[in-house]
Amino acid sequence: MNMESSNQNIEALTCQLCTILDEQYTKSKSTNMSAIGRTFLVTPGRKYFKIVMYGTLNGRIESPAGSVHAFVDKKTGLVYKPAGWAQPAKGARYNLTCDMETLKVKANWHGGYLYR
Repeated sequence: MNMESSNQNIEALTCQLCTILDEQYTKSKSTNMSAIGRTFLVTPGRKYFKIVMYGTLNGRIESPAGSVHAFVDKKTGLVYKPAGWAQPAKGARYNLTCDMETLKVKANWHGGYLYR
């Protein structure tokens, strides 16, 4: 597998994690908050894919300002908790290439699964 196809595979897995987070948020929110929501999008960077959580209103992103949910290393698929907007915290929490089944169960929209 060449570097570009590996990178595309990790990007696809990162998008799959965003879908899991979106679904988990939808299940957890109360029905009286149906207009207000959250969505998770992938922003590519030089070394990492950044998963950003945006607030939504009636299904549309209400503000360009979001908060970083996690970072994913483009080469290895390692998932990191954010240290801030621009960089991950030290110590990988998961690996998308081998922990996806675990993430399907443990991942939550508020990021608690990223803490040790």
